[in-house]
Order: sequence, then C-alpha cells, then structure tokens
Amino acid sequence: MSKRVKVGSELTESQQVQLIDFLRRNDDVFAWTPNDMPGIDPEIAQHYLNISPDARPVKQRPRKFAPDRQRAIEDKDCYPLPRIDQLVDATSGHQLLSFMDAFSGYNQIQMAPRDKRNTAFITHNGTYCYKVMPFGLKNAGATYQRLVNRMFKDQVGRNMEIYVDDMIVKSRHAETHLADLEEIFRTLKKYRMRLNPAKCTFGITAGKFLGFIVHQRGIDANPDKIKAIHEMQSPKTAKEVQRLAGRIAALSRFISRAGDKSSAFFRALKLAKDFKWTPECEEAFHQLKSHLENLSQLASVKDGEPLGLYLAATDLAVSSVLVTLDKAGERPVYYTSHVLAGPELRYAPIERIALALILASRKLRPYFQTHPIKVITDQPLRQILSKFDVAGRMLKWSVELGEFDIEYEPRKVIKCQVLADFLSELMPPPALKNLTPGWTLHIDGSANSERGGVSLVLKDPSGHVYEHALRLGFRATNNEAEYEALLFGLKVAADLGAEDIEVFTDSQLVAGQVNGKFETRETAMIKYLAEVRLAATRFQRFIVTKVPRNKNTQADALAKLASSRATDTPTGAMVRTVGPSIGPTLMTVGQEDGGWTNEILRFKQAGVLPEDKSAARRVKRAESWYCIIDGHLYRRGFSRPLLRCLNPTEAQTTLAEIHEGICGDHVGARTLAHMVLRQGYYWPTLRKDAQAYVRGCEPCQKNARLQHRPMVPLSTADYAWPFARWGMDLLGPFLPASGQRRFLIVGVDYFTKWLEAEPLASITEKQVEGFVWKSIITRFGLPRAIITDNGTQFNNTKFKAFCQSYRIQLKFSSVAHPQANGLAEVTNRAILEGLKKRVSNATTSWVEELPSVLWAVSRLTAWRSARKPYCPPRWFSRLSESRPKVRRGPIRTSAGTSTY
Repeated sequence: MSKRVKVGSELTESQQVQLIDFLRRNDDVFAWTPNDMPGIDPEIAQHYLNISPDARPVKQRPRKFAPDRQRAIEDKDCYPLPRIDQLVDATSGHQLLSFMDAFSGYNQIQMAPRDKRNTAFITHNGTYCYKVMPFGLKNAGATYQRLVNRMFKDQVGRNMEIYVDDMIVKSRHAETHLADLEEIFRTLKKYRMRLNPAKCTFGITAGKFLGFIVHQRGIDANPDKIKAIHEMQSPKTAKEVQRLAGRIAALSRFISRAGDKSSAFFRALKLAKDFKWTPECEEAFHQLKSHLENLSQLASVKDGEPLGLYLAATDLAVSSVLVTLDKAGERPVYYTSHVLAGPELRYAPIERIALALILASRKLRPYFQTHPIKVITDQPLRQILSKFDVAGRMLKWSVELGEFDIEYEPRKVIKCQVLADFLSELMPPPALKNLTPGWTLHIDGSANSERGGVSLVLKDPSGHVYEHALRLGFRATNNEAEYEALLFGLKVAADLGAEDIEVFTDSQLVAGQVNGKFETRETAMIKYLAEVRLAATRFQRFIVTKVPRNKNTQADALAKLASSRATDTPTGAMVRTVGPSIGPTLMTVGQEDGGWTNEILRFKQAGVLPEDKSAARRVKRAESWYCIIDGHLYRRGFSRPLLRCLNPTEAQTTLAEIHEGICGDHVGARTLAHMVLRQGYYWPTLRKDAQAYVRGCEPCQKNARLQHRPMVPLSTADYAWPFARWGMDLLGPFLPASGQRRFLIVGVDYFTKWLEAEPLASITEKQVEGFVWKSIITRFGLPRAIITDNGTQFNNTKFKAFCQSYRIQLKFSSVAHPQANGLAEVTNRAILEGLKKRVSNATTSWVEELPSVLWAVSRLTAWRSARKPYCPPRWFSRLSESRPKVRRGPIRTSAGTSTY
C-alpha cells in the first residue's frame, strides 16, 4: 500500500528534503487504515450522553413538542466553539502553513461504558451499539473541541489554530516551521490521535481554512462561493432569492455596503406569496455580480493594534468598515451592513450613524475588546453620545459603548480606493412633510487687527426679520468670525422654534467645509465644524449655500458695524460682546493652571486623551458629567445646579476663604466640604482636601474641643439571660429616717433592668451579704456576676468569700472610670431625681416615698424594655409556666369522701 501526503511546491529544495524526511520518521502519526486508530485514552476524553436514567428506549415518530419539552430537547452541551472570524484572522499573515485533519476524528473518542447500550440499533444481522463516538450526536462537536483544547493548550494561539477537527500549524518564518511541526507531532503521539493523510497538506504559503483563503498578505474570499453566485440564473421564486441571500451572507465580510446592494432582494421577499422579480432586482443582481469580480483583499491585524472604523448610512441600510491604520495605508479588515426595517426607517440621520456604530460593536465585539478603535467621522457622534441629558435609545447605546476603548476623530483624506463608498456618510433626506415653512439666515463675519464682529439676519416664514450684531471679545481670524456667526445664528433659530432652515454665507471655506466639499485640517476649524454639526442636529432640514457678497449686503454692513470701535458705533445701535464658542485655547499638559480640568477640557474640545491608559479610561468614563459654558468647565449633578470646576490653586483659595475668610467660622472638615458644594464649586479631592486643610489650621487645633472618647474601642457586654448579671451601688447618706436609716443599697439587673433597693442604717459587709441573699438569690436565683465599685463594703475578704462560695463572679469597675458600671450609676441618678421631686429638703420622709419612686423607675424601665407595666419580669412568667400543676377535686378515703 502506497503512503502519500501533500507537500507544498513553493518550498526550497532543502526545505522539501527536511520536511519529507520528518514526515517519513513520523508516519505512525497518520492512520492509513481504520485499524491504525488506537483511540484516545478514556482517561483523557470520553463521550457521555445526556439521558435521564429513568428514560426508557422508545421508538418515536417525528412530532411537535410542547414548549417545555422543546426546551428540554434543545438543552445541549454549552461548551463554546471558537469564533471562525478570530481563527481566520489569527491564521493570516504567516509565511508557512500546514493543514491537518484527524482520521475520523469523532471515532477516535470512546463512548462512556454506561452510555454504550443507549446507542443500540437493530439491523437484519442483529443488534449493535457504538463503542466510539459516532457522527451526528448533538454535543459531539463540543466533546471533540474540549479534547483538542486540552491536548494543544500550549500551542493554540501561538503556532496552531483548531476548529473541531480542522487543524492548522502556522509559522511566521519558514525556518521555524519544521520545529513547530515536531512539537505538534509529539502531542499527537502522546494522546494517540491519528491524522488522515489524504486531507493533510504540509508547507504551503496559502490555503483554504474554514471557507476562507488565508496567506501571508491577508484574507481572500473563497472563489468557489463567488463562482456559485456568478453561475446563478436570475431567481424566479422566493426560494431561489433566499438561496441567493444565503450566499451573499457567506461573503458579507468582503462586500462593501452589502445591505444597499441586496435591499432590492429583501423587498421582493416581503411579498413571498405574490413574488415578482422586478427590473430593479435584476439590475441589483447584475451590479452585485460585477462587484464580486473585484472584491478587496482583507488585511490581518496584530494584537493591540489601533483600528479605524468608517460609518455610512442611507435611507435603506447602515454599513461600516473596519480598517488598519498602519504606515502602509488604510486596508479593510471587515465589512458589516444592516438593512433598515420597521422603526429604524424613521430614525434621524444622526441616529442612523449611531446605529451603524452600535451594530458594528456587536458584530465585531472581539475587535472592539482587544483593539483601540478610532471612529473616523465628520458627524458629532462623540458630542451626541456623551450628552448627559440624552434619552431613549441613544442613552442605551451610549452605555453599551462605554465598555470599549473608542476615540472619535474627524475624517480626513481617504487613503484607500476601496473606501470610496464611505466618502458620503449621510444621503440627502427625503422630502419632509408637515414642517414649519422655511427659515432663511444670512450671516457674515468681519475681523481686523484689534477686534472682530459677526452679524446675522434671520427671516421667519411670515416675513419677520431679526437682526443681530455681536462684537467678539477675543482676537479671531475672518474664518473664525464666519463660524461664530453661523453658530450664533443657528442657536437663535433653534430657540425661535425653526425646523427647516437655509443658511446663506459669502464664505467659500465655511460653505465648503460644512457641505463636505473641502477638507478640514486646522485644529480650530475642526472644532468649529464639530460644533456646527452638533447644532445642526436640532433641525430636520439644514442647508448651507454660498452666495456672492453683493447678495449679502445687509449682514455684511452689520458685521462691519460690530467690528468697529465703540466710539464709532452709531447712537442707538445695540452691539453685545460675546466670548468664543469653542472654549479657550487649550493649554499643554503639565501646565499648573490646568490641573485635572485640563484633561477633560482637551478631550471635550479636541478629543485628545492623556497618554496614560488608566487616565484615558478615567477621562472617557467621567466626561459625560461635565459641560463647557463660556470656556469654563462645569459638573452636572442630579439634585444640585451646575458646579464650577476648580483647579488646585483655585481650590485652595476657595477653602481658605470659606473656612477662615470674612464670613468664615472655622467649621469642621465635613461641614467645610458641604459649604463648598453649596457655594457651587467642585473638584474630585474636595473632601480629602477639606480634611487636610482643617488639620493644618492652627486656630482650629489650638481651640478644638477635647475628645473624651477612649483611645481603644469599647468592648460590648453580652447578657445572655435574665438575672445573670447585676450591678450594685450605694446611695447616701440621707437625712436620718425611722430606724436611723441613712443609706440605700441598690441592685439592678442588666438584662431586664429590674430594680431592687433597701434602706439601711449602716453599710457593712454583713448588710451587703444580707441584701444579696434576701433580695437577689432567694428571689431570682444565683447570678453569674455582680459588678460594683471599689468601696470597702464590696471589696473585702468576707464579701469575696461569700460570692466565691456561691460561684458568683465579683467584678469591680475602674476607679477613674465609674461608667463601667453605667447601669447602676444611671439607676442611682433616677432614684435621686425622683426623691428630690417628692421629698422636701427639710423632711425625713424619704423612706416612705421610696416604694413609689422605685415603682415609677421600674415602670419607666419596663416601658423602655417593651414590657407591660404592672406585671412581673418574664422570669416569673416562665417560672409559673414550668411549675407543676396540682389537681384539685374530691379525694376518696376509707372514712368517706372529702373535698380538697
């Protein structure tokens, strides 16, 4: 039996000899017959069937299922397969390639022993079952992909790409290709996988992989797919149109604006029952065939390489193209297109451009996640999507795009001929209905060496004329003055409710740049043009027309009046001075006068991000919270007005003025920060700076209040059950009462706040022992601990021995900190206050009033602890419930019956 494999013919003679010798030495990797497949070790991979153990084998007819059963049928192995686009991109750009295919790859995986019987089938020769994984199982592809990912985990992405059983070995340089093959073959031998020699090709420069032609220069479309469309006859049925649409979808990555080219086919499919192949469809079909003859070659991309994105929108479809931005020029990477349908047909022009961007981010998500994307457009996308008050779908799209590293830059000269279809992003809108009749606006700008002026003459549909003249409060060129006039005129027209406006200007540059006929290069002109496009979104129809100077005389005269000296202004003429519309001149990064505000200003005005990636992400994430008014940066808020953003120097001045200025009160750090916000100022480190400023204020530190809090955290005292811990203290001496009683001993339970007290004539250790025995132990049981102060009545040998005999812990509060026994101290204060209010200082009836005071204090304590007044503590209730009940009734004796 002859053993043959394919080897590339473009290899040098020495490379061919080395490669053939290598393949001969490793011929055991190939399976020349099915018997040469030893199979994958079951410990590495086995195939399991997702079958319920209670299921019985039943032969079923094809039938429809209920929704819950259909979901159970669709429950399959969710192991993800690689994205074909990513594999093709990763394969292109290599000098040598080797294509390999496993010999009946699925059959090299063993079936799990428990599932072999579940694959049984009957033939006329008997009953059989599968020992290896057969083709056609729902999750067979996932099992095989899981196996190869485990086998080649160290090679995938580096010198190998795999999609199920299609394997390709890639090498950037031809000299390393043999070493890469040796590494792959060692892995194949280790896991006992065998290749199909009839489907393997080694050492070639270009080949077909997953339906694409990949090579070192890039990616080409599959000629077989192009040929299939070329050989198609004009469709006669809806089924044939659907077949054509499927073939177009297979080549959509290579077709520029495929949605526009195939929109006629989709319109024909809408009436499937009354299908008719129209002349419009026939013309579109021929244009598609001619376009397929010159499909562009797609470029390969490197990891982290910046990519550009061009957008296009028409009345029928939105499209985009992803391009490279290297020194060699812009080359297409991926075309996308989407045919508008339903509500999308009613989107505004700027919304269609935003829709093209959001659809591109979804379709090309792997590119957006791994590459910085520069959206190249003359439309004010960045301003629209970053507006804080945007609502509806634009807000959702803005949030969705926030996760990507996207920059916006104006479109300049197109460097690639294949991008010619994207020169015009917005087609003229269809005729508008029910619009307010047209407004006209004549503008002009004038500038000299000292000052500049602008003018506008606005005429509404009813014939009313509004004239305005503005003096520029800054030095400007003639072109800048013309743009200032246009921006101010659009603002006035929008405020008056204009929907349809036509602007007339004698500036050829302004008219050419706004209409897209002139290229915009200067930084100031780029910013002005972006502001104009943003202002134009407020109108449904916006046209700029170039007129001769002799047809713009009224606006010209007003502009000269505004740019003249104040002393030369005629009496009665009202000329107002305004600032620039695009904000102040940007400062270079590092100037102290800019601080953190300079980064946001540079990005909002010119789209310039910091070089540091983390700082760039921070600026893009936060810029929607800020706006620019008269050249100053303001921060928006939900429940407060706009806050003026301050740089570090201004922040320190503001803190000093509010804290210790004329009306300063040397408030604390938190109050100082809130006062700054109430005054309308903001900077990111406001609270931190306020705290640091207060700590550094000498008068605040010298006259601050003393802190009485302990230096260490207080420990909590846990009381797990009632009457386990008591606090005791002494009160007195009072005025002698009956029995010469002058003192009062008090005990309070820490859990229930229950109070016990007894008046005494003397306070000795014997009296204390008697109170603990009679008032606590005999009534409430043995306590676990008693807390007292360091008085001699408690801190003595006899009382300690008494407590130790009953295993009661005796604890003493600190001499310098009596609050450690705080409950007893608070109780003493309540008793004293009650006695003072009930007993005069000259009487000795405090003993008689003591029960009332104790009842009042206990009642107040019961209310605070959520116990009902006039009831004993819970302990007595539980005791009465647990006490055995005595049966009452007649008792029979030998003498007769008596009642108990």
